[in-house]
Amino acid sequence: MTRTLDKFYPGIAGKARETKRKNIHFWAKHKREKIQGECVTESGSKQRRTRDLGVATVLPQPAEEEIVVWIKSLRDDGVPVSAFMLQTKCVEVAAAYGVSTDYFKASWSFRWGFMRRHALTLRRPTRQGQQSPPDADAKAVAFRNKVLDLMREHKVDRVFNADQTAVFFEYLPKHTVSDRGTKTVWVRCGGKDKERVTVMLLGDSLGNKFTPFIIAKSRPPKDETKAEANRQERQGFGVHVWKEVTALQARHDAVIYGNQRGWWNGALSVAFLHHHFGGRPRDSSPVLLLWDDFSAHWTEEVSACARDLNVVLVPVPPGCTSVCQPADISWNRPLKLRLRTQWIENLQTQLSQPREHSEKFKLQPPTRKGVVEWAVSAWAALSQATIMSGFSFIFRNSTTTAPSEMEGEAAANAIASSVVVAELEHHDQIDVNVGEVSAVDDVIERFLTKAVEGITAADEIAAVVSGVSDSN
Repeated sequence: MTRTLDKFYPGIAGKARETKRKNIHFWAKHKREKIQGECVTESGSKQRRTRDLGVATVLPQPAEEEIVVWIKSLRDDGVPVSAFMLQTKCVEVAAAYGVSTDYFKASWSFRWGFMRRHALTLRRPTRQGQQSPPDADAKAVAFRNKVLDLMREHKVDRVFNADQTAVFFEYLPKHTVSDRGTKTVWVRCGGKDKERVTVMLLGDSLGNKFTPFIIAKSRPPKDETKAEANRQERQGFGVHVWKEVTALQARHDAVIYGNQRGWWNGALSVAFLHHHFGGRPRDSSPVLLLWDDFSAHWTEEVSACARDLNVVLVPVPPGCTSVCQPADISWNRPLKLRLRTQWIENLQTQLSQPREHSEKFKLQPPTRKGVVEWAVSAWAALSQATIMSGFSFIFRNSTTTAPSEMEGEAAANAIASSVVVAELEHHDQIDVNVGEVSAVDDVIERFLTKAVEGITAADEIAAVVSGVSDSN
């Protein structure tokens, strides 16, 4: 008995150990044959407890239907329903129907069976925002018409979009391979999983990418005179750090600023506008810049600067950036994917370094220099088609000049190709090292032909995938 308790219940003592000893004696006396019979089967040997079929506490059908109606009403309003919320609601409904909550706990096995019976499942959100998808799509149509009207009014043939995003020092995977049944799944980090820099990206509807602004954290000196000198002369950095920043700017196509929070502000918005649009002739055409409603984009100083530089700031509808802002539509996801890839490559490089057999692995987080290099290279790797595809919701089926210096059918083909390539890139179906392609096997050309005929890229891609599946 002592060996049995030590093996199956290690670490318990006192009254708890005595209770387990009595349980084992009871099982041996009254349930030995049943337990031995269950252990013969593979599934039975893995169970911690057994119960005869049909013996369970369940909810009546009307109770389950009431829970389903509750779930669907919340989801129609966009409210998330977590596993805990479902469990709480099931217990509440059970009590209302007279089912004893002493026995019915809405365990995970009940919830799993309940969701299977009613064609429900737990899913990760694929889109979030303050607006429901139909409302957001309606605002996207109105915003598209507004942008097209502004393009006609100002006689411009392209649109710009700028958006800031966080680039973290560590991109720990959300899942890891581990032993089944392990309660604590621990992963090692470098201690900088919350550290980040802010990157402001700028692109236009021609597919051009422009120099990114990178904002890093910089501790200001206590002396206000030195702090002001840092802001005016060294973009927010001290004398020694400024030498490193200068070298990074010279080596990479980036502008690097520093402040205490490492986040965007109104002064940086002014500097950003001057850097990208300040060198144009006074009589040049206006610039249409789509910018979200972040407060630092719309201060009086920023608005005055934009007017002086002949930049027309177009506010993206609040809560609709997922369908109205090109960066959120097609830039940010592949950018973050490349950043995660670079972090994994950095981890693999560290793991490949030789170390003593007894020496434990210690993950070294990237330096500020490394993060800047990651951000610049990830931005540079985005294709022209990816940048253009973010603007496709504006120019699709539009009579306004397409976002290209080409005209007519060539411009329409350029937009169609950008959408197709972006979709393929989104699904990791683009080989960047493919080299030359025979005109006979030019899949993109075939997609463009279908696009002119009114067949969408998604339909054509589906047809190609279906054909591959049939051939296999």
